This record gives sequence, structure tokens and C-alpha cells, in this order.
Amino acid sequence: MKSLRMGVIVAGLSALPLSGQSAGRSEMVGAFFEESSIYYAHWNIANLQQNGVANLLTHLFYAFAKVSDSGACEVSDAVAAYQDKKLPSVTGTPYSGPLYGNFAALQQLEQLHPNINVLISIGGSSASNAANFSAAASTTASRQALVSSCINMFIQGNIAAGITAPGLFQGIHLDWEFPSSTDTANFTALLQEFRTQLNQLSASTGSQYYLSFYGPAGFSNIANINLAQAAALVDFITVQGYVYAGGFDTLTNDASALYDDAQDPESSLNLPVDVNDTEKAYLAAGVPAAKYILGVPLYG
Repeated sequence: MKSLRMGVIVAGLSALPLSGQSAGRSEMVGAFFEESSIYYAHWNIANLQQNGVANLLTHLFYAFAKVSDSGACEVSDAVAAYQDKKLPSVTGTPYSGPLYGNFAALQQLEQLHPNINVLISIGGSSASNAANFSAAASTTASRQALVSSCINMFIQGNIAAGITAPGLFQGIHLDWEFPSSTDTANFTALLQEFRTQLNQLSASTGSQYYLSFYGPAGFSNIANINLAQAAALVDFITVQGYVYAGGFDTLTNDASALYDDAQDPESSLNLPVDVNDTEKAYLAAGVPAAKYILGVPLYG
């Protein structure tokens, strides 16, 4: 499997509060599909069907939508998301339009695998996403506007003028990388606004919607989130269990070590250099084990 969001597979072994959509499954096995992979890797939604991966997934995260400069949800690449007419079909049936691109492929994948829960992941690692998240989360009115736009576009399916896809996404995943120390209260408030508006929608539709967020591994970033409050508002947290080492280091090291090693030069620096350290930090902060979903790398 190649070109899943940084190759990350998100997997956990505990039952989730939202049940019934993954019939017969007591565990969560999810993956991120990176929108731009159709360009640089020629990797498409159809490949998930062809190689059998779709049979294994309970959740699929589509990465990424973004927060615009005006504080609204926005598709990152309209061509890739819903305009590209040349992407391979998942079912073998040509896309009929007006919805094309990855979103049309997702619709076909869901036809074959109705138990897969597809979530839109909003954000990513760009500096503009972090700045726009911070601004949009800063006031009650801006939070309400952002959340309303995200739900309207992705959950209710009003993708663009003349293009609708209600039911395409069953939830929202926030990938705010990363809240600063001044964003702590607003991060919780933003999650609360998402939870409130999703619950209001559930009351009118009878459907349940997932809400989750990307959990950082670094202690400095972890400290900027009130994890106990945030965890209470979401169905699960996808925790970064990778990139403990990278191009930012001066020494080669394990990018996703399970445990610390006394021979690791970083070991004595009180840094979370392994999955075990991150897990202990989350549990100590009050995150229930059932909501801690470990992200592990599968790069390609």
C-alpha cells in the first residue's frame, strides 16, 4: 500500500462509542488517503478496492480539506476532489457526473463497502492551516461560522454550485497542526461547537456522526491541548505514533520506536521519543484508553 497520508495507518483495538456502522467489528482499523496522491504517485481510491485494503478498513480519512483565510471550510483541490473525469472507476461503472474525482470514487467505494466510515480530515501541516484554525477558533461567532460551513459542505454534502453529495462523509476529523499555548481554550471550544452542531444535525436526520482530532506526540504540543476536556467531546483521537525522528534531527534514529532505548542519544533529554512515552502522557492527561487510536507509519 502506498501513498496513504504519509503512509499512516491508524489502528486501535478497542470498541468505539459510535457503534453499529462497523457491523461485527470490535476494533478500529483506519487509513488516511492523501488527495494529491493521484498526481505524484498515481494512487487512486480504486486501488483500495483492487488490492483488498477496503475489505480491512472500518474508517477512511480523506486528507485534506482546509480552513480558508475567511474562516470557512474549503476544498483544497477542486479538480482532485470532484472535477477530474479521468480517475479510474472503483466499481467498473463510469462516473455519471456532475460529481467526479475522488469524491465520486468514494461514493462507489461506499456502495461496495457500506460499513466503511469515511471522514473528512480538515487541516494538515501547512502554516496557513494552523494560522487560519487559530483565527477561526478565536471567537464564538467565528467558531460557529467555521463549523456550520464544514457541516454544510461535507456532512450535508453541498460541495459546490450544482454538485451535492449528501452522506458522502460520516464524520469530521480535525487536523490542526498545532494549537499554540494561547489556543488551548479555543481548541476545546471549537470541538464543543462541532459536537453541538453535529448533535443538532443528528436530531433532525437520525444519523450519528463521528468527530475526532489529530493528537500530537511532542510534549510541548500535547501541553497546549486540554486532553481530558477534548477527549470527552470526540469519539476518538488519532495519535501521532510516527515522525519521532526525521530530517529535523542531526542523528539518524527510529521514526516510530515502540519503547525508549538507553542507547538512544535522545533518551536522557526528557523527550517523547517513542510510542510508549506518548501513550503514557495521554493516559495520564485523562484520555480514556478506548479513545486512544495509535497512528503507525506505512510509508511509500
